[in-house]
Amino acid sequence: MNSSPFFLLPGLCLALALHSTAAETLLEEHFEDYGSSPQLIDASGGGWRSEQSDGGGLPPVLRDGDTQFIQLSRETSGKARNGFLSKDFPEVSQSKVRLAFRMLHSEGGAAQYVGLFNSGRTAGYAVWWTAGEAPDNGVIKVIRFEGSSQIPWSDRGSEIAIIRNAQVPHPAHQTPLAAFEFLIDQKTGEFRLAIDGDEKVTGRDGSPLQALSQVVVKGNKGGLFDDIVVRTEK
Repeated sequence: MNSSPFFLLPGLCLALALHSTAAETLLEEHFEDYGSSPQLIDASGGGWRSEQSDGGGLPPVLRDGDTQFIQLSRETSGKARNGFLSKDFPEVSQSKVRLAFRMLHSEGGAAQYVGLFNSGRTAGYAVWWTAGEAPDNGVIKVIRFEGSSQIPWSDRGSEIAIIRNAQVPHPAHQTPLAAFEFLIDQKTGEFRLAIDGDEKVTGRDGSPLQALSQVVVKGNKGGLFDDIVVRTEK
């Protein structure tokens, strides 16, 4: 038997290659480890950034159901109640990126989303859910954003896929929160969206966006969100 160490190198290279292409979790947030809402946007706590349409850094509100989750932009100020909550993750390009989260409406007439954006929030993808009063299930869209300046809460982007009311599988106002999974391949532009475990949309973006590095939650009229996970796939 040849004991030369050089015979180990092919196996070692294969192990390193497999490790380098393994799935990696970039961000995971279940909103369970906070004792108060302000801790979410404390640099030493959650490290999320909060931005509300009527100014200031009003924090999201922690809510308790079966698990602790957040309610965003519920303040009754008489102004448009919209807001962003965002957090960075390591930048990814030329990868398969999966965004999983849970979302629900608390009021009718609301438009809210969770998405993946670049560092300047000038480009990104989002899963957008608009719904009227119960029992309306609303409309769910995959939206592509791309511009020269930071995307404001009023920007509706470009629709690249849609699920109309009759095909939306989850009541917009009925707990538990609906579970979403969005996968985008940054090499081919192919994407998929599953809701409550069932694949509902497939498609392809002809010019897939790169340098994704933050998750952005857009709340409207007290939108409910939980279990946000961003990971790369093999």
